[in-house]
Amino acid sequence: MALSYKIVQYGVDGSDATKTRVGFSVLEAETGNQLEVDGLATTGSNTDEQIIAAAQANCQTIIDEWVASTNNIGKTWNPDTNTLE
Repeated sequence: MALSYKIVQYGVDGSDATKTRVGFSVLEAETGNQLEVDGLATTGSNTDEQIIAAAQANCQTIIDEWVASTNNIGKTWNPDTNTLE
């Protein structure tokens, strides 16, 4: 399953000026399923790449749960063999 991450938002968090909010649009290439998710990272003296990596890591659980929940979408259930096709 190939995921691509597009940055759709990047800026200072409205409730905590020491953090940067990064919005991701995560696309699963095979099915076209898409997830919009935000992650926060401490700004400090970090580079853009470090902030984005930290924000992505902070929302990775949500992404993993989304991937798991969409794993069987589009598959066909065969009740005769009790298998997914």
